[in-house]
Amino acid sequence: MEGARAADHPLVLFGESDIPALKIKIQSEPCLGWWETLKSRADAALVIDFTDPALSEYDKSIDTSCLAFAFLMTDDTTYRDKGIEALTNIGNGSFDGLMFNWHAGVIGTNYGLAYDWLYNEMTPDQVDTVQNKTRGLGEMCRRTISVVRDDPIEGPWYSGDYWTGHGGTHGNQRLLPESGLGIMAIALDDYSHPTYGSAEEWRNFVRDHYFGTTYPELYSPYLEKMTPGGVYNEGFSYHIDSSHALYPYLLAELRRGEITIDQVEPLLSSWVALAMPNFKMPVFEDSFMSNVIADITDFAAQ
Repeated sequence: MEGARAADHPLVLFGESDIPALKIKIQSEPCLGWWETLKSRADAALVIDFTDPALSEYDKSIDTSCLAFAFLMTDDTTYRDKGIEALTNIGNGSFDGLMFNWHAGVIGTNYGLAYDWLYNEMTPDQVDTVQNKTRGLGEMCRRTISVVRDDPIEGPWYSGDYWTGHGGTHGNQRLLPESGLGIMAIALDDYSHPTYGSAEEWRNFVRDHYFGTTYPELYSPYLEKMTPGGVYNEGFSYHIDSSHALYPYLLAELRRGEITIDQVEPLLSSWVALAMPNFKMPVFEDSFMSNVIADITDFAAQ
């Protein structure tokens, strides 16, 4: 079993050389507002006991990434130590009330980013714990890929129903968990485990599923579901919902050079075009009105 190379971290959304510029960006809008919100959550997380089995894994994963990012921006080891406490207790909390369709991607994205941002601060034993413990990153990836392949050898731990891909129509139900899987796999770099599988396998699966033809027997690549203007054709509320995990994944793959800007430019441009002045997205109550609303928002984006 191999861990990611320490010299490569952080590697998912930015590198170590980018951190000084990020510290400058968070001092002015729009990044200042985002940073203040994130730091407030990190501050609140400092008093949480992350060994508590009653904690929601969804909430805990967000707390963990906020603590990790706060450490990178402030160099305050209080955030680092609490983030490592949370990360080494990955999977020890509760999955009650969570649904694989909607929550797996956010959990995977946040834990993957926190692992990437705190890797260089962890001991080898801590890295091994996060990667290989029961319900650690390795097993999360294994279970996620088994479900989205419609071959749930072991289902997820979520108490809610989960969609297996069999006869499903709503692409965002698979985009969220797959994007979270992609982030975890990129963060894990050259990780390999005899039971769980390898990060390379998981990365290839997600990238092929979005942009390739390796798995056409399951469903079409993601970009086939886009209108010419870059709007997801099940409706813009689904477009926004899917983006929470999809955008970090796409940016990570762009940074790695595994995809080109031409492949995702319409999608990214539609997001920018329809954003409000504060860069947040308006609320679209268009669920299940797919084609009509997609046509309208597609026109607006252009």
